[in-house]
Order: sequence, then C-alpha cells, then structure tokens
Amino acid sequence: MLCGMAWAGEKDYDGRGAVADFHSRYALRGGEIDAGDYSLARFRSIVFDYYRRFGRHDLPWRHTADPYHIAVSEIMLQQTQVHRVIPKYTEFIARFPDLKSLASATLAEVLEAWSGLGYNRRAGYLH
Repeated sequence: MLCGMAWAGEKDYDGRGAVADFHSRYALRGGEIDAGDYSLARFRSIVFDYYRRFGRHDLPWRHTADPYHIAVSEIMLQQTQVHRVIPKYTEFIARFPDLKSLASATLAEVLEAWSGLGYNRRAGYLH
C-alpha cells in the first residue's frame, strides 16, 4: 500500500461524479493505491491532477506567498471548517496585516479578532 486514501466510499459527493470518475480513472481499489502499480512520480501526478480538477483554488490564502498570511491560515484551519475560516481570515489579515502589527496588538485585541473560531489558545500562540 502506497497511501491510504480516505474517500466517502464510492459516493458522488459533488454532483459531478468526481469520486467515481477519479476511482475509475486511477484504478483505486478498496480506497488504496496499490504500490505495485505506481511510482512516486505517478502518485504525485495523480494527486496534482486531482487538485487541478477538484481542488479549492479560490481560497484567499492560496493567492499569497506571504509566510505570515499562510501561517495564520494554517493555524486558523486547525479544527475549524474552511467556510468558517474564510471571513475570519480576511478580517484578521485586514486588522493585522503583518507580524509587527500582530505583535503590537494586545492579546485582548487578537482574541477579539479571533472570536467565532473557537480554540482561542491558537490566537494566543500566534500573538
């Protein structure tokens, strides 16, 4: 086994047959890719092809190379659904656009901007 791929069975979760098409196209058997059939390069090709076809490309943190912005998104996305993070990320970055502004803020200000995401300890770690 090269990689355990956790899919929602053979069910079509997006209304376009994406999962079933992906399974049939790459001969996924039992939710796993057989290591005997694929090299590492082939596996990468499969993953990148899937991302190009079905990935979430319009997320705000995908349009930046700023390590601070990416780190904020990664921390926000821990244990929090993407649709809840998007507006909070946008607001947080507008309020604290760089590490200096975040460091200059009080913990109370950071927690206020973080409110609604839960797991407030993450905001404290950022601060």
